[in-house]
Amino acid sequence: MWPFGSVLFLVLVGSPVSGTSGLKTITVKAGENVILPCRDPNINQVSVLEWNRTDLQENEYVFFYRSGEPFLAGQPESFKNRVFLKNNQTKDGDLSVVLKNLKIEDSGTYKSRVLKTGTKISLSQTLPICSIHLVVSPPDPKIISAEPGEDIILPSSICLCVLQETQEERFGELLL
Repeated sequence: MWPFGSVLFLVLVGSPVSGTSGLKTITVKAGENVILPCRDPNINQVSVLEWNRTDLQENEYVFFYRSGEPFLAGQPESFKNRVFLKNNQTKDGDLSVVLKNLKIEDSGTYKSRVLKTGTKISLSQTLPICSIHLVVSPPDPKIISAEPGEDIILPSSICLCVLQETQEERFGELLL
């Protein structure tokens, strides 16, 4: 029994990062900002921090931080200029990110992974530090009220769609 106990101790204590302590659910409304909280006091220096959503492609990520700077290549357009470190750096084990101007499409499960400085394994071999299920619901309806005789401005939007046909498409039958 003793040899098994020492192996288990090595696996738990010797692993490069700690595993997830459970899935947290955060519910917010579209248009709001949210902090995806993540803290591990055992992490002092971070070589690489990655936040990912489980439905993204293998080479895509929500947020990637390397050598003290955000790394933007591989970040889908839908996340560009919307995801930032909470404190502009990983300090005191705070790995939290802010996701701004939420969209319903942002709903999903987010996981953070870390490579500590000096670690000799790949990021894919690490266990998630934090796992968060984000639920983005539609915004509350805006209530507009007025007294009889008052003017009101109703919010609206216009979408102008321009269709462009080539000459071949327009006169395709004549060219045959």
